[in-house]
Amino acid sequence: MVRNPCKPPSAAGFTLIELSITVAVLAITLAIALPSFTGLIRSNRVSTQTNAMMASLAYARSEAIRSNTSVMGNRDVVLCPAGPVHRRAAGR
Repeated sequence: MVRNPCKPPSAAGFTLIELSITVAVLAITLAIALPSFTGLIRSNRVSTQTNAMMASLAYARSEAIRSNTSVMGNRDVVLCPAGPVHRRAAGR
């Protein structure tokens, strides 16, 4: 195949309009998705802290069972080796 020396070769790639439209669509998608994603992160952090607290309570209970003693945490919460976590009545 013989090339015409007067005609420039066609360039491969994206035009400025195609690139602008792609960036605009990406920006709109991110603007819609970002608030939902921050809520998901916040919910995940709360769940992580809750699980860490539950693991600590389970560990304290297992240590109390192992040593056959009561473990006192907060003045309102008692971890007993014989039962689950329960709240003491006020004034006791």
